[in-house]
Amino acid sequence: MAADPESWEMEAEESGDRRPSELVLAVKLLAATTAFKVIEILLALFHLGLDWVQSNPSAWLELGGLAIWVLLIALLWMGNAFARTLLLVAMAWDIMSALSSASILYAAGASGLLGSMPWVNIAVELCAGCLLLQPDCLEWFRKRN
Repeated sequence: MAADPESWEMEAEESGDRRPSELVLAVKLLAATTAFKVIEILLALFHLGLDWVQSNPSAWLELGGLAIWVLLIALLWMGNAFARTLLLVAMAWDIMSALSSASILYAAGASGLLGSMPWVNIAVELCAGCLLLQPDCLEWFRKRN
């Protein structure tokens, strides 16, 4: 029989192993970026058409990357410092790829929502990255690993 989540929170508070508020907010922001990425992928796939997606296996790479992103967020929530490091690297990669000339041209030529979503996503990822590097959050990860 599994214990209820409320008892887990109470045990965490008693042992002083409660997640810092920065981590909780960062995970919520990363969940929002996941929603942005899902919408962005769906819009791109609908724009390209189902026939193109079926004929090009590379179209599934974005979905695989999204699955890895979700897995890293779950590991981050569980206190894995390596997942935090990989997420920070992935965020830096997103920023660098968004600043590439191809991405800027794509955003300029895309419709309003599809063109602005990468920039909103970068802003949210930057906030989450800053939260993950706060002293309380870093100390919590040091205790956990």
